[in-house]
Amino acid sequence: MRRQRRPVVIRLKVHDKSAAGQDLARHAGQYAGERLRLRVRDNGRVRARLGYSTRYNTPPVLVGRIAVGPDGAELTATIREPYTELGIPRLFLGIAVFLGLVCVAILASGDFTNPGVYVCGIGGTALGLIGLALGRTRRTSFDHHADQLEQAVRAAARR
Repeated sequence: MRRQRRPVVIRLKVHDKSAAGQDLARHAGQYAGERLRLRVRDNGRVRARLGYSTRYNTPPVLVGRIAVGPDGAELTATIREPYTELGIPRLFLGIAVFLGLVCVAILASGDFTNPGVYVCGIGGTALGLIGLALGRTRRTSFDHHADQLEQAVRAAARR
């Protein structure tokens, strides 16, 4: 499992780098959607996300730069998933592997009647399946939240 990333290129209305950054930051505050939080630095670096991090969800983050090309200013960025979103699936899979190793160690010692074999075998399998399911839902969740973030930044750039 690795962090998911999505490249984004957004054309801006203004042709000057500093004016494009100021324009984007000013219009981001007017976006009436899901609380777009956008920060533009003086050197053209941009960071944006929707909403706030909660205990159970950390939204994806857009990180990029405003560059001036022959066609005008454009925001070249990457939407990436935070490291914390990988934590729960990895935790479940790690515990499942540990329980599997304990089960194999008990069986290797020749103690086939030990109830730990059943507890570790069934528990490890269940936790492994839960970890795989959480890993799959993480992919669709990232796609959904990244689409919303990209739409919000594009809306702020169009104004």
